[in-house]
Amino acid sequence: MTDEILGEEVEIRATPIEYRWDYGDGASRTTSDSGGPLPETTPEGEPVNPTDAETETSHVYTDTGRYPVTVETVFSAEFRLEDEDWVQIDGTASLESSPGEADIWRASTRHVSGECDHMDEWGCDGPVELEDGDEPPEIFRDDHSGD
Repeated sequence: MTDEILGEEVEIRATPIEYRWDYGDGASRTTSDSGGPLPETTPEGEPVNPTDAETETSHVYTDTGRYPVTVETVFSAEFRLEDEDWVQIDGTASLESSPGEADIWRASTRHVSGECDHMDEWGCDGPVELEDGDEPPEIFRDDHSGD
C-alpha cells in the first residue's frame, strides 16, 4: 500500500507471519502455514487420499457436531520512503476471520451378504439411525429429514 504522509510518499507492507487456528471444540493450533488445497500426489508420486491426509492445519474431531472454525492471522509490518530501504515497524497486528463451520459426521460401515432387495433395508442404504443431537451433514439432510 502506498500513501502520502506529511508530503512524503510512504509505502507500507504487511506480511502474515502466524496463523492461530481455533477449531471450535476447545482445540487450537498455531502455524506459519495458511493452509490450502491438498496436492493430488505425494512427493513419491502416490495419489493422496483426501480423507486420510494430515496437513499443518488438520484437526481430528472426537465428536460429531457443528463447530465454528476461525483463524486469526498475525501480521508484521514494514515501511519505506521513496527509494529507501524497508524499516521494520515494532509489534504486530492481527485480524480474525469470520467463523466458518465444520460439520462433523460419523460414518459407519455395514457388511451384508448377497444383494439388496430394497435400498431401504439395513445394510443397503439405510435405515440410518441418528443419535440424540446428531444431524446429518447438509448434503444428506434431504435424505434424512424427519428421521
